[in-house]
Amino acid sequence: MPVFIAKVSVGGKTTQITLSASSRADAERSLKRRGRIISLKRQAFLDLQPGLSPYERYVFLVKLSTMVASKVSMGKALELMGQAFTGNIRRVSKSLSDRVNAGVNFITAIEEERKSFPASLTALIRAGFAAGNASNALREAAEFEQMMQNIRKGSMKEVWTGFGYFAASAALTVATVEYFGPMVTGNAMFQTPGVNTAWIESFGRVFMWVNIVLLAIMSFMAFMGTIGRRASPALIDRVIARIPFYSDLILAKSNYITFYKLSLLIKSGVRIEETLEITASDMGPGSLKSDIIRALDMVRKGRPWASGMETLDPTDRASLLASSDRDDVARTFRLLADQFRDLYIARMQTLGPALNILAALFMSIASAILFGLTILPMLQLAASI
Repeated sequence: MPVFIAKVSVGGKTTQITLSASSRADAERSLKRRGRIISLKRQAFLDLQPGLSPYERYVFLVKLSTMVASKVSMGKALELMGQAFTGNIRRVSKSLSDRVNAGVNFITAIEEERKSFPASLTALIRAGFAAGNASNALREAAEFEQMMQNIRKGSMKEVWTGFGYFAASAALTVATVEYFGPMVTGNAMFQTPGVNTAWIESFGRVFMWVNIVLLAIMSFMAFMGTIGRRASPALIDRVIARIPFYSDLILAKSNYITFYKLSLLIKSGVRIEETLEITASDMGPGSLKSDIIRALDMVRKGRPWASGMETLDPTDRASLLASSDRDDVARTFRLLADQFRDLYIARMQTLGPALNILAALFMSIASAILFGLTILPMLQLAASI
């Protein structure tokens, strides 16, 4: 978000104001509400200011939710937070307050603050606002942020640690098999009948390739879940959906947000057709969006729309088909959302420890191969003398 520095005359007194705005025109529109603009310049082309930390984001959302629930207007609530807090919360509150008071929609304003509000969090807030309950939307977004942070804090550290050990074991094995081992066993001193490490060399070479292949598979799966999904979302989602466990890690979080939004919109009284249309318009490309669009087409043709949700499990699809009224549909969508949320949490909490155990095993084997091709020949030579 561009940052502008302005001098504004208010009641004959000139004050300097720093504000964030998506464009110069937006900055001018916001400043004119305060007084006469004397000067306005853009501070820098790169915004080097940090966004809200997870803890700051949680505090921001909870405090804002409390004030909105107490019937304080959004603009006033943001102004009060800008006065009450310091640091990043104060800066973001003032930035949002300027835009909201200038007539910018609150959802649009937080979407522009990408550093402080991730896309998944913004989608949850937007869903709650569309359902007509701004306070609950902010409160549930805060709880979602806290839950995701608790998961990431332990699980992602374990995942990266495990991946690092895998890479280290691969590097150690390659160095041992291709350099350290031949350097020792190739010495004429060890060319005696009492020194026999041929089987260790063979095992080490096989283990080296197993390690390299596993690293390549992990790298490829990480590529599919990031760059691949951006390049060809629908195709990659279909491929990922066929991979047990991995599909839950990559797709469950976005599925949770989508079904949560569907449940909120239907519960608030929005028609099924309009709910599907709103949800599809806010989603990124992927197999679930194709399902929503297919279901929307079926609604317009008067056919059972739940049949279009092809990526869902047959039992989940049957639950939607059996839902007899709006409340049942909303309840089913909420249960599906909770199911995907719990699945994501369970998979994240399982992946880290499992990866670390496997990585520790591989590191132990790599160390044993190093011992077998460097120290063991010396021990065998000493024993044969």
